[in-house]
Amino acid sequence: MFCILGHASGSLVDTDLETALNPDTNCNNRAVDQIFEPRLRDDGEYSRGDLVQFCEEGPLRAVSLCQQACANLEPCIDQASDAAFLRNAAFCEEFCISREGPTTEQWSCALDYTACRDIFECFEHRPLAICEEFGPLGATCLADRCEASIPVQEGAEVFFDAICRGGIRDGTATPTLYRRAIDNGSCTRGFTDLVVTFFTEEWPDQPESGSLAPFCNSGVSLRPAAICDAACNRANECIPEDPDGSRFGETEVCQFYCQSSALFPSDTWQCLAESSGCSGFSLCFQN
Repeated sequence: MFCILGHASGSLVDTDLETALNPDTNCNNRAVDQIFEPRLRDDGEYSRGDLVQFCEEGPLRAVSLCQQACANLEPCIDQASDAAFLRNAAFCEEFCISREGPTTEQWSCALDYTACRDIFECFEHRPLAICEEFGPLGATCLADRCEASIPVQEGAEVFFDAICRGGIRDGTATPTLYRRAIDNGSCTRGFTDLVVTFFTEEWPDQPESGSLAPFCNSGVSLRPAAICDAACNRANECIPEDPDGSRFGETEVCQFYCQSSALFPSDTWQCLAESSGCSGFSLCFQN
């Protein structure tokens, strides 16, 4: 599974795999070490590998829970998706037993359903208490270094809640790491500082970084108020059930993204503001 995920993400290239698969390669080899070392490392405040708890405590969930949850999940996963490895029962059960995230709450939720939409809801959009705590902390820390975000702080809380849920779901951050950040409560050091910095500063080797930097640096909304108001009114009308879990249809959340984020270009917001119906609204995201 490490091989599949690493190769799919590009962190493992073919030459690394050839070295790792060579029977004469020892465990201290760089190619082998880079597969496991990040997952076994606990840096305290800044990072924690997703296998640390498993190695310290043993299986994190009952085998029977993982077997049934994986059986329910398997027919719902497209063979071409990034999660296709979970269609393999052995991989899925190992993933469930050994990883902090997704959480036990999410795996247990998958036991209760057979309809794929309900199962995906368990993993994608189900509220996580720890993330609901992290959202306000992230928003407060953002406001400390970006005063322009204060008027849209409620939307910022939802933004950081979503960042937390996405990190746990994807395995890029663990519940323990978020718990440490919440208990620490610091905005100037540790994991929360790292997360906020990622969005407020541009990192040359991270093209997705700095989406809030233009807003924070200028101190003013990235789009005119009239555009944001019209676009968010349309969002509220067209996303009443919030199918993607982002709560984008809520006025406060939409206003946060419109005013502060470079994630969607201004042309998209202009299109949303001018759209005459929900079909036109959807087309704005396809251009």
